[in-house]
Amino acid sequence: MQSEIRRRSRVVRIGNVLVGGQEPIRIQSMLTSDTCDLPKVIEEMEGLAQAGCEIIRVTVPNHKSVEALPKIRELMVNRGITTPLVADIHFNPQLAVNAAEFVEKVRINPGNYADKKRFEIREYSEAQYQEELQRLEEKLLPLIKQLQKYGRSLRIGTNHGSLSDRVMNRFGDTPEGMAESAMEFLRILEKHQYFETVISMKASNPIVMRAAYQEIVRKMDLEKMNYPLHLGVTEAGDGIDGRVKSALGIGSLLLDGIGDTIRVSLTEPAINEIPAAESILNGINKFSPKTITNQNKRQSNIIPSEIEIDGIKLGGESPFRLLGIADFVLEDFPSEPFDKVWNQKHWESEILPKFHSFASCSQGIGNRLVLVDSDELDIDKIREFRKISATNRYEPVFVVNVSLTKGEDDLMGLAANLGGLILENALQGLIVPTTNQNDPTLEMILSLLQAARVKTYKADFISCPSCGRTHFDLQTATAKIKMKTEHLRGVKIGIMGCVVNGPGEMADADFGYVGSGSGKINLYKGQNCVRKNIPEEKAVDYLIELIQEYGMWQDQTGTS
Repeated sequence: MQSEIRRRSRVVRIGNVLVGGQEPIRIQSMLTSDTCDLPKVIEEMEGLAQAGCEIIRVTVPNHKSVEALPKIRELMVNRGITTPLVADIHFNPQLAVNAAEFVEKVRINPGNYADKKRFEIREYSEAQYQEELQRLEEKLLPLIKQLQKYGRSLRIGTNHGSLSDRVMNRFGDTPEGMAESAMEFLRILEKHQYFETVISMKASNPIVMRAAYQEIVRKMDLEKMNYPLHLGVTEAGDGIDGRVKSALGIGSLLLDGIGDTIRVSLTEPAINEIPAAESILNGINKFSPKTITNQNKRQSNIIPSEIEIDGIKLGGESPFRLLGIADFVLEDFPSEPFDKVWNQKHWESEILPKFHSFASCSQGIGNRLVLVDSDELDIDKIREFRKISATNRYEPVFVVNVSLTKGEDDLMGLAANLGGLILENALQGLIVPTTNQNDPTLEMILSLLQAARVKTYKADFISCPSCGRTHFDLQTATAKIKMKTEHLRGVKIGIMGCVVNGPGEMADADFGYVGSGSGKINLYKGQNCVRKNIPEEKAVDYLIELIQEYGMWQDQTGTS
């Protein structure tokens, strides 16, 4: 019998913490404080360490930040903080070289580490492409030597929003392009006998993020590489939406045996990221105490037969269905956000008998409409879902009946389990025994379906966590923007602290709110900057005016 363990990676040492192999899945976070503000930095670090953060990242945007690193190290020693420290570098390769002396790990973004994004539209010849790779190697070599000298590790942190022009022109803004961006660096590192590397493939869209990790695993397998993976949905936002987006992306990969460290990137105080990450891990362990071995192939083109039940079509080319059960249903029952709401008695007497058990389907009876209670979900059941859904023999329509729960661990575990099935089209509907939109379970499901891009109930926010690069009060601004725009169903708004990943991660956003300097905001329509350097105190009102200008504003009652 094959051992059921997660993907086997090499073990990488980050200070006193081991990552990969059969080591525990590590929880990371990033400081929101300005790196040069030493009192705030050390206070935040103490809180994170006490909360259970195992690796702490700090932004290093300039030489002053590098100069602060030995001072931070001294304070850490004095306070007894032994948590490994990671320097986050963008744009300037020399900063990475300098920072490596004082931290356990350096993180670089391959899309902007040695490339200046000019967004030039041209085709690279093979000779030109190889010239670019040679230039990249020359830029990377000093860092490799420094990492080897001090025994430091490295994270190649690919971001969907900041791929190089070279990669964009050849592969496009795709999961394949993200994976190739990392592979370019891995090949250079291995050429120079450096192997202490961790890989990440982050995106604000959990679907893109998940596909990118699957692609990098595929590419590494082909080239016999086995580096550990750090998982995260970047710019996930805040509240239940941010947590569910992260559970969808991170959790569904962990259930496939992919991932060695995680971070839940929230637009909240960094310390809130630790219990959120723990909830995902706890929830997954509760639902699925074991993980799948190297089940990395993405299921696609699973199209079950279409079935109609009580006027509702399920499966086939029909959209994903959210169905509700209420104590009573009037003819004028406000069914939003449901596709259908049944009376409890009618459900039990007329509708439920039309469903069949999962057991009968899996035994080969071939019933086409299968209901599974969420309490029954475990890793074996999920694997069977996938197996049956991918065959032409049965083509069943699977629907999950969701049990109500209040615990965050249960919610995050359920989001991970259901999310993976939804993304693979192995699941065609959910039934929820409540119509109360304030119920935590229903709130989680609505956020999950929107994150999975199968249904839209409200505005979608791409909001980054704060860090030392942030040019304004991101958390306050995000809360203000959400309060005034959340009712704009289907409108996507990006809220970014700086320009590192902002324009790129907002690729599919309708509007963007991006820090351009201290207290200054740039507004975007799509990827085009349309208003520059607006004072922060006026920027939200200007954003609303911009939405109105493009005819996408609605008032709270739903009228234009």
